[in-house]
Amino acid sequence: MKNLLKITLLCITLCSFISCKKDKTGPGIKITPPKQNFFSNTVWAGTQHMNAQQHDHPCCLKFKGDSALTAYSIFYYYDGLNVIQKDSTNGKITKIDSLADGSTAIEVLWALSNQKQTLYIANKTTLIGVSEVVTNATFIPGVSICPPSIKSLTGSTWRGKIMTGGGPTEGMVEYPDVADITFMDKAVSYVRNGKVLVYTPSDKIDPVAISYQQKGALVYFYGYNESVNKIVPYFGVIAPDGKSIFVDSASPDARLPNYLQTINWYGQAGVTPIIYKQN
Repeated sequence: MKNLLKITLLCITLCSFISCKKDKTGPGIKITPPKQNFFSNTVWAGTQHMNAQQHDHPCCLKFKGDSALTAYSIFYYYDGLNVIQKDSTNGKITKIDSLADGSTAIEVLWALSNQKQTLYIANKTTLIGVSEVVTNATFIPGVSICPPSIKSLTGSTWRGKIMTGGGPTEGMVEYPDVADITFMDKAVSYVRNGKVLVYTPSDKIDPVAISYQQKGALVYFYGYNESVNKIVPYFGVIAPDGKSIFVDSASPDARLPNYLQTINWYGQAGVTPIIYKQN
């Protein structure tokens, strides 16, 4: 009986020792966190293509860990009755594969279209979307990875290219709403014909500062259409190199190229509007 008691006590002591050894998390014990994929929490900038659009729209993808992501853009789709506009859509990552050529395939289920799409990443720097089924709600991103830190726009001036090739648009600047636009500390200013413009709405006496908001690679700001004296909401995505911004607007007052114009007064039709850093 005494021997049985000694064996029982010995087993209890060994179990307690093993348990303490397993649960020990004090100094000197290294805990390795779960390994995440290289694209986890990264930001990507470029454009996205949808059927029946005037041009490809600016697009920004933000990965949330390696299980979800959000796409920011101006999305249009037809629900059978109306044309719906969205400024973002969420995606759930359902599968990740490493391919033989070194690229990565990420299967995503998008909330906007309720469709699965495969995102292919090459060289860990460029990403394109491929969809087997294409509907009016399908969008195809083509983006590049952004640096971990994106510079502030404060103090910088931007404008489109000067049009050439002869004809009535010779010497005019593309996308005049956002030509010579300067991002100040909390507002934007505009220069037209060498003069700084001040926007004064008809229901106010004093000029107002036109604010903007930068969220990493995303920028929400206003252009100014002096021909109708209106500020025009714009959406922009800063390119990874920081030297250009893909811009677009859903406003009917925006001076952007379209296929209905017989003369491309505001820029080349079918091409994503881009403004370039001047300083």
